[in-house]
Amino acid sequence: MSGQYAAGAITGRGYFFGISDADGTIFGANGSYDFGSGISAFLAVESATEEVFGGDYSALTAGAGYEFAPGVSVEGSIGRLSLGPTGEVDTL
Repeated sequence: MSGQYAAGAITGRGYFFGISDADGTIFGANGSYDFGSGISAFLAVESATEEVFGGDYSALTAGAGYEFAPGVSVEGSIGRLSLGPTGEVDTL
């Protein structure tokens, strides 16, 4: 199940995927804001239960992008993955 929202400079999406209690679930949300002049920012959060990856999983990512020509852009992000008993990993 998922839902999306878009109004002007703001976009967002939320989702949930779960078959049964035994199979686990994945859910998350992401959104972005277009500041104009090709500059945008985004944020994403995701989580999964133990049954999906063998341990609780979560991710948080924030970043920005710049479109310097129509259809051509560059993006950068920073985030953190939490992999349950394995530990945490920073991402770039």
